[in-house]
Amino acid sequence: MKCDYYIQTELVVKYVDKYSVIHKTITNTIIQKKYIVNVPEHDSDDDFEIRFDKYNKEIKNCIEKNIYNKMLYENDNWVKEVYKKRYAKQISFLCPNLHKLLKIYKKYSAWGS
Repeated sequence: MKCDYYIQTELVVKYVDKYSVIHKTITNTIIQKKYIVNVPEHDSDDDFEIRFDKYNKEIKNCIEKNIYNKMLYENDNWVKEVYKKRYAKQISFLCPNLHKLLKIYKKYSAWGS
């Protein structure tokens, strides 16, 4: 079944290695299919063009809401201690020459189908 739009999440790690080279590692990419169940302001008396416009506006709104970055580590601090517990071991495995963390964030992207 065709979906209405997609949401992609990725874990982005920016760090400096022991040779003072800045790296950016992207991992844990997940793509989800999303569906519009209800269109706001739906009226059964609307003609096809009006329904289609409302549907497209709702998809655009859903896509815009799902494009952002969620910071996990910034300014030499974890935003929440739970993030450190969840990601510290994984990051040490992904970045073997890690000297200093710069940023860690989850990147959320969305697009229509």
